[in-house]
Amino acid sequence: MWIGSDRLVRRAWSSWREPNDGPVRYAGDDPYYAFVNDLRLSDWGMKVDIKPPPADETVPSE
Repeated sequence: MWIGSDRLVRRAWSSWREPNDGPVRYAGDDPYYAFVNDLRLSDWGMKVDIKPPPADETVPSE
């Protein structure tokens, strides 16, 4: 995670592997799939209008 001088997140990066449930076709093939997420954030302070969902579509927190 990269944080700017204003202490706001600028970039978040992660990677992980999951088993490949399919057949391994060639000797030496990696039996895992590799995934990467790279999220870059900007325009902090931009006005956002988020309307809450209707009450009948929510569950109260405990």
